[in-house]
Amino acid sequence: MRLDGTILLSRRDFERIEQGLLYVEKYYHRPISADHLALEVNLSKVKLQEGIRRRTGHTLHGYLLKVRIENVKILLADPDRPLKSIALATGFKSASHLIRTFRRFHSFTPRQYRLQIAV
Repeated sequence: MRLDGTILLSRRDFERIEQGLLYVEKYYHRPISADHLALEVNLSKVKLQEGIRRRTGHTLHGYLLKVRIENVKILLADPDRPLKSIALATGFKSASHLIRTFRRFHSFTPRQYRLQIAV
């Protein structure tokens, strides 16, 4: 870290951050904490969080939600799959949690999205 508070990240740090992002994309359906991910990629929590923010523009939690929502959109293509099943398969605790989060990202509900892609 510099005197001005800026966190310095090396090439190796960014490689580990990329490993962390790949981990999130693979295991998005599981709970992922910054502490767990930092251990997984052998990087300090502070460097991991800063690197993810620089690389994606999101916090770890925000990036995890983004990945989950993208996978929700894929699963919504199956009109027979219940929303509760999609929620649980993508790491959301309930269908209502999924609906609230989806709406924050897209300003419409998963049902509205499903109807839109069915056209």
